[in-house]
Amino acid sequence: KADAVISNPAAAAAKPAPFPMRIGTVRINNGSTNFADLSVKPNFATGIGKLKGTISGLSSDPASRAKVDLDGEVDRYSPVTIRGEVNPLAAETSLDMTMSFRNIEMASLTPYSGRFAGYTIRRGKLSADLNYKLNDRKLEADHKIVVDQLELGDKVESPESIGLPLKLAVALLSDRNGVIDIELPVSGSLDDPQFRVGPIIWKVFVNLLSKAVTAPFALLGNLFGGGEELNLISFSAGKSVINEAAQQKLDSLLKALDARPGLKLNVPAVFSRESDTAGIVESRLRRSVVAAKKVELATRKQPTDGPDFAVISADPDDYLRQLTTVYRKAYGANAKLPEPVAPLPGAASVADMPEARTARLEQAVRERIVVTDDDLYALGRARAEAVQAKLLNDTGLDPGRVFLNSPAEGKTDNGAVIMELALR
Repeated sequence: KADAVISNPAAAAAKPAPFPMRIGTVRINNGSTNFADLSVKPNFATGIGKLKGTISGLSSDPASRAKVDLDGEVDRYSPVTIRGEVNPLAAETSLDMTMSFRNIEMASLTPYSGRFAGYTIRRGKLSADLNYKLNDRKLEADHKIVVDQLELGDKVESPESIGLPLKLAVALLSDRNGVIDIELPVSGSLDDPQFRVGPIIWKVFVNLLSKAVTAPFALLGNLFGGGEELNLISFSAGKSVINEAAQQKLDSLLKALDARPGLKLNVPAVFSRESDTAGIVESRLRRSVVAAKKVELATRKQPTDGPDFAVISADPDDYLRQLTTVYRKAYGANAKLPEPVAPLPGAASVADMPEARTARLEQAVRERIVVTDDDLYALGRARAEAVQAKLLNDTGLDPGRVFLNSPAEGKTDNGAVIMELALR
């Protein structure tokens, strides 16, 4: 017989046809499926109870699709539905399954949150809609996760923790109703040895959290307007006035804070020793000239409260005369006026360029203006208070969410001083 088999390879290769099988309907009533993980401390266990429903059309035909229609509950009060089509004999080539979980108590997930996130979970509800479609070993998976009223508890020391400020992430992602709504799509081929759904979902989730906490204002700017640099408020040197561009950013930031009630804002009192010193000197010079103009107009019994009073005279002779008054007030009534040291570019001599005398007088007056640290600190506080006022005056925003920081030197950009807001 052995010789016969060897001499007839076709007969040896022949296999019996699979036994045809078909099951019309499987009914499940009061079933259960349980899961336990002893690798985490404390151990985790859960399951689906009161499982009921049908699986219809089970068949050994690889082209067939069984319809799944099941309902159950997790921990008695969290409903679960499982709907879709699958062939258990060809599960890796065709699958279309949707699973929905509602109101799962997140406190029970503390063994995982402590190990991988570094925090216990004090409270929260989790709902999820999971859909998996598989065709020719190509998987398309959608995960819609909704977390309601998530509150993190104590910090847990774990070497496997992702090490991110999760409380900030929760505040950034939670809307005004305390709901976090996340979609995590995943796709890939089952033929790829590196493709594993669980680790990929975790990686996508961690990337989402990382982007949120490392660039929180970019996230808020994309959601509520204002751009990725929503936190950068620019001030002119020596000024605390909020310009139009800054006002637009603060309007967007106000919308973001209203929609994310868990966030708090730090407002630094910034100044630049170099830029602001020059700016304050220039402002004081202009104010002194305007004051001299007012005295001159009053002496001539002319109005001093008209629309043109608060600006420097456009007439060069008037301006020079008023600047001379300022100079002599600073240096003494009989002080000799300084001579220009050189003509301005394009002039043959000093006499050919009267503006050079004006420039020399301005320089001399600036040299008498002293800017102290107290002046810079006051300017920084004025800027912080201006931002605070824009966010709080008649807006309904809780004042307890906006914190003013002590004066500190800030960055500059082309002479402008940049205030960098920060979230808590």
